[in-house]
Formats: sequence, structure tokens, C-alpha cells
Amino acid sequence: SRRVPSHRATHRRSRALKHNNDAQMSCASTSTSSLARSYARAVASSTSSASPQCSWWRSPRRCAVHAAANDSGVSDTYVTTLHTKRDRTIDVVVTRDAASASFVVRATLRERSASRRRLRRGTSDGDDVVLLHFGLTRESAREWMCLEDLPDGGTYDDATGAMRLAFDASTASAEIFIPEYVAPASLDFVLYDPTRDAYDEPSGGWAGSAFSVPLGIGCGHARELGATVTTYDEETRRGAFNIAVLSRHATAVSLVLQWRENTMELALNPISHRTGNVWHIEVPYGGEGDVLHAPTRDDDVLYGFRCEGDPEGRGGSRFFPAQVLFDPRAIELRAPLSEMEEPTPTPRFLGSLAAALERRVVGERTAPRRREQEQEQVVAFDVDVSTFTREGTLRAAASALEERRSKTAFNAVALAPLLARCADGRADAPVSFFAIDPKFGTRADLREFVHRMNAVGVEVWMRCVLTQTGEGTDASPRSESLRGIDAASYFQLGASGGLEPAGVPMTTALNPCSAPTIALLTDALRSFAIYEGVSSFIIESGGGIVRGPLGRSPLLEKLAHDAVLGNAAKKLWLTPSEFECGAMPSWGIIGERNSKFSPSMARFFQGHSGALRDMALRLGGSPDVFNGVRDARHGLNALEIAKPKSFVPSVVPGQPPTPARDDASLASLAAAFTSNGGVLMDIKTLDDPNLGPLASKLAEFRTRRGDIFADDAAAYDDMTWIDPFTGTTPDWDNAGAAPVLACVRHKPLATPYPATTTATALTPTRPLTIGDVFIAYNGSRVGVSVSLPPPPPGAVWTIALAASAPPPSSPPQTTQTMTQRITTTYLVPPCAVVILELARQSP
Repeated sequence: SRRVPSHRATHRRSRALKHNNDAQMSCASTSTSSLARSYARAVASSTSSASPQCSWWRSPRRCAVHAAANDSGVSDTYVTTLHTKRDRTIDVVVTRDAASASFVVRATLRERSASRRRLRRGTSDGDDVVLLHFGLTRESAREWMCLEDLPDGGTYDDATGAMRLAFDASTASAEIFIPEYVAPASLDFVLYDPTRDAYDEPSGGWAGSAFSVPLGIGCGHARELGATVTTYDEETRRGAFNIAVLSRHATAVSLVLQWRENTMELALNPISHRTGNVWHIEVPYGGEGDVLHAPTRDDDVLYGFRCEGDPEGRGGSRFFPAQVLFDPRAIELRAPLSEMEEPTPTPRFLGSLAAALERRVVGERTAPRRREQEQEQVVAFDVDVSTFTREGTLRAAASALEERRSKTAFNAVALAPLLARCADGRADAPVSFFAIDPKFGTRADLREFVHRMNAVGVEVWMRCVLTQTGEGTDASPRSESLRGIDAASYFQLGASGGLEPAGVPMTTALNPCSAPTIALLTDALRSFAIYEGVSSFIIESGGGIVRGPLGRSPLLEKLAHDAVLGNAAKKLWLTPSEFECGAMPSWGIIGERNSKFSPSMARFFQGHSGALRDMALRLGGSPDVFNGVRDARHGLNALEIAKPKSFVPSVVPGQPPTPARDDASLASLAAAFTSNGGVLMDIKTLDDPNLGPLASKLAEFRTRRGDIFADDAAAYDDMTWIDPFTGTTPDWDNAGAAPVLACVRHKPLATPYPATTTATALTPTRPLTIGDVFIAYNGSRVGVSVSLPPPPPGAVWTIALAASAPPPSSPPQTTQTMTQRITTTYLVPPCAVVILELARQSP
């Protein structure tokens, strides 16, 4: 149990550090091998039984933070007031002495009150003489280093390997000079009563705790998790980072820094570096005497954590002290600058401090603003950045999308999951919710991507998997971040205390009812919206996020009412299955990917009978799904185009064959663009030689006639349904009805038209006006002659678009250019959609 070097060993170590040619850097960048040896001892110590003879300051038990701990940061003067368990008060002042290149630590002991002294000891005598029992720590709070030159009157204690110093009798103060080359480090101390042979520890701390005074670093704060810039001077590039991580069950946490050829580890004393469940530290950079330089993308500083806890894994703990873990709130991940030495495995990722500094400098200023899309007709395309271009990066995708936007009118792109992925590369197994996978680029690249898309009128959405992480399972653990930092706080626990696996291989289910999980995921999405300008999020739904262990989803409720992420339609979407569609919790805010739409289109255009009611509901915005407090604005009509089954040889020698024409796919595409609600399909649809040109013409028509595709609650009332065979209202309940349907979409009026029940054959419920649109859907395998409603005097039906044949090379812009006019009937080809507009009749 006594695994700490003796004071003589640490004395020689300090001497070696001091006499190194580059003393400051040598002391700051502890070698990886020494870290490995230190933590090999820590693992052995945590797995063995504690010895009752173990010195108090070697105890591995966790400590609580006293409320009086000062958070002054890393200024030249550090002042704090400390309280002990025996009612003593210590005023500590730390200053820098430039003349001697040292830190001056002055501790002043205040006398206890006489009343408390009598209560505690039953006497009114003066205070006993106490000594300052201290040592220096850096990579481990359980290993104290001694100064080479003791303060005047100081002594080494052979039993503990620490230093002791008496307080001056007249001033009640003790003064210690610590060379600057020792920093960054901490001066840990307690008070020692030689008459009682007892230690006076921090008030509120656990047995074995010690006061800690930072030297060359700061205590930090718990107000914001992750790495943030607390101070920054643009001229001198000098400042400080506050780094904080939440770990409720960890008993020890160390910060690991890596820059250039150096690796340094800083142990966080829980008395000064822990507030509640948050461990924190402030690290300066760029200043004279600071170990770290101001990080840049070309000369970065990386950081991670090493956490210790219950080695038996009780209560869901999954600590592995040999592993260095990246910050779950790191906004950018990079590969380590150098390999770790055994037994520390080299992690795949560490957090980037250059990205945190860049965000402080340019993040808020360059984040593009959201365009208001409450009244917009959504035409969105799914984009998988990894396969969309040959490079598979955000920069390449932006250029390709700009080229497609110049040909097709769409106003949103939904990016497939970009978050950092597991080692297997699965999109549904993220390991971070703040950082995107480095193979796609950085968050700066995403910010530029959003800026370029907004410039051409396109919103950027992100698809996110928030139900699990790809850090392995209990059977095959692959700890990289959350699992090793505090698994019990973030993951779902089974009845036996094991972590619940998710439905995806090598993943563990997150707990959507846990406060730390809710805060982590909410803050992650908020950061993408605020700093990168992402407009909406499509959350991949699953039983975990919708129900969770409590049968409800506090996470979705939090997202729905968040001032940035929710509070309006078209900001959040879920992706339920066809049978769950409409049953998702929404609070009247969250929309859904309408998974009923594509199957309904497939059944209709495959010629199935009895599909009229289902077809009309999908085209009208699915009022059976989005009802009550929701309407068509909350639905995304997701169209899945089947892969071509046959190909046509290319007429150009050496070129690959082209997909054969599929009339059902063409008709389904036309139906999607003539339905209420948003339109969502794969961006590769535009690359199909048959579907691409039609999609461009349909998108242009929908943009031009967005007034008839309103997606509010009254949209369904502006449609008149017609049976093309009888000219009357369709027989919705006829199971043998042929898949042929027509409707008139009326141009909205300034005031709603009163409903009537006197409609007859081919007579809409309201009079026809210029601008009304007649659409015929033929899912049968034969042509159908459709009778058109009689136009009013001076008007005529004209063809706007037909999905049965390639669209015209240049679509009509005004009714005067529409050369083909229809009088009373029109023959709709098999498996086709025809769109006609009511225009003024030219002389």
C-alpha cells in the first residue's frame, strides 16, 4: 500500500529536473514512461486492499470541494482562504517574484475562537503549535515531490517523505519560495500537530484530503464543461483555457496534454479542482513562463483525461486508468501527436485546443443566421458526404451541391451523420456528439459549408444518432470517451448492473432519462445551431430515445421546448417506422419523416386496387398522421426510389450503361412534388438520367406554385377530389377501386370559401378561378381518359407537366406560352401523373 517514493528519491528527481539543460521544459513535459510507471502503481494500488498504516495523504478515497475554495485563475497573484476540520483558518497568498524567478507562497494561520476551543478540547489554553506539512504534486496527487532547497527552518519527514515548516511565532505566517521551473504543479499541504501526532485536514473533505494551491495553473471553474477560453489577448496571443469534465463516480482525474514532442500530465486535486461532480482546471498559454504556447491548427495542443474509479465496475463504473480518453465535449478531434508508451495504449483521438481558441476568436462572429422557413415549402435532399463526392469531404460536397442547386430548386440538404464514428466507421455508432469525424473535415469546414449553402438559398440540416455510442459493450469494451469517464451517468444499466447493449453491433445504449445525457446531447445540438448555423436536426428514432427506461423521453421534451432547437415547426424531426408514424411524442412541435408516404406511393403505382383513400391522405399532407396540434408542416414526405432493375447500353462507346426508364418511379416522384408537406429524397435522384430532369422541372413548378401546396392545417380543405371514371366524389371504401385519382388544387383565397354540400359531377365545392391546378394520378396499367371540370368563361386548361414523358426542354413561364390546350378530356397514360393549370384564354 505504501507505493510513494521516499523523500530522498523525490529529492534526487527534483535535482535532476533542476539541472536539466532545459529545466523549464523538462519539468513541464513529464515523459510518457514515467506516466506509465506512475499509473501502473495507481492501478495496483486501487486493486489491492488499503493498509491502515498508509499515510493519510496516500489515501485514494475521493474528496469533496469546500465551498470557500477560491477561483482566482492564473493571475500573478492568487489569494484564497482555507478552513480545516479543527476550525482553523489559513489565508494563502501566492505571488511571482521576478527577481528570484520563483513563486512565493505565504500561508497565515488564524487563531481559533476561545469558545470553540473550549468546546472541542475542554480547556481555554492557547492553540497548540502546528506545522505546515507539504509537498509538490503534478502527475499524481498521491506522489509528493520535495524541494531541493528547504525553506529556512524547514525539515524533511523521513516517515512520509514530505516537508514540514513551522509558522513564525510573531506573524503566524510561513513563507515558501518555489522555483518557477517546477510549474505547472500544485503545492499540497495540511496542518500537522506534533504534540498529538495528528493531521488537521480540509473542512468538508474526506479523510485523507489535502489543501492544494496551484502553481502556474489555476483551479478553473465548473460553469461550462469542455475546453473554453477564459482570457485571451489578440495582440500577445496570451490567455488561459478552462477545461472541465463531468465524472460523478471518478475518484481521481488527470489532465493529459500533448504538444510538439511533449506529453504532460496534471493530477486534479479534488479539493481545489472539483465542484460537485465536475473536475476542472485552468491552464495558461502564451505567456512568459507558461509551458504551453498559443495553439494553432499547424501547431496544436491536444488534451485528454485519465480517470480512476471503482476497479470492480460496481454501479456501472467502467474505469480503466491506463487509458487516455478524449473530452466528450471536445469540438474537434485529432490523432495524437506521438504514441503513448506501455502500458498506456495510444488513443485514436484527443481533443484540440486550437479549435477551442479559434471558436473564441471567430466562432460567434461568423455563424450564419437562420433564414425563417416557417412558411417555406420544404424541398430537401439527403446527402451522404462520404459517398457523394470522390473526396468524401464537406468542401467537395459544397462545390457539388452548388452545381446541382444551379439546375434544381431545393431549399434544404439533410447531411447523413457526420459525428465522429467508431473504429469500424459505422454512421450509427458515434463516439462523440460535439465533434465531426475528421475524415469529413472540421467544424470550421462545416461552418463554411453552411455559409456557402445559405448563400444559394439552402438550409443545412443534420441527421443525428442520439441513442447509443460506439464504444463497445461489456463483452468487448472499446473505451474512448464517455464509457471510461463516467459510464454510470450516461448509459443505461441493466438489472445486474451491466451496461445495456444497443441494437447496433458494438454499441451501448445511452440513458435518455439521465440529466448528464440530456445536458450533453442538448448542448451538442445547440452548439451546431449557434456556431455553425445548422437549421434543423433529423434525429434517428429508436425505442431508447422515444421511451427510455422510464417509458417516456425527457430528452425529446427538453429538445422540443429549447429556445434554440425547438419552439417552432421545421426544426426537429424524428424518423419512425411505418407502423410508428404519427405515434411519436411531439408536444405539437417535433415533426416526423413520413414513413407512410413511400409505401403508399409504391402500392398505388404498382396497380393495387382499393388504395384511393390512402393515396389521397398522403397527397393531402397525411391529416390522419399529423392532426390535432400538428399539421402538414410537421411531415417530411420521404420518397425512396427503388434501384434500377435493368440498364440500357450507352450510345457512347466506352461509357457505362444507363438505368432503364421506370414509369412507376417517375410517377412517384411527381406525386411527391405535388403533395402537401415537405419533400425529402436522396440527392442521387438528381444524377439519374431519367429522374434528374423531371425532378428539376417538378421542383421549379412547386417553387412557382407554392401557394397551392400550403402545408398548414387548412391545406386539405383547398383540395377537391374527383373520380375520373364517374366525375363524382371517389368511393373511398371500395376495395376494388382502380388506382386512378384526380384532384383540383384551388388557389388560396383571401377569405376561406364556405363549404357546400351541393356539389355535383365534375363540380368542385367552390368555383374555379385562374391559377387552379388539376392533377390526375393513374396507377393502372392502361391509359385513362379523364374528364376535366368545365373552366369558367375566358379560361382554358393547359398542360403544365406530364410525368409520363420527358418534360419539355424549357418549361412555360407564363400561361401565354402554353401551346397545348385541353377542352373537356385528357388521356392519362399508364402509370403517370399529369398536371394542368387553369389559364386565361388568349384571343
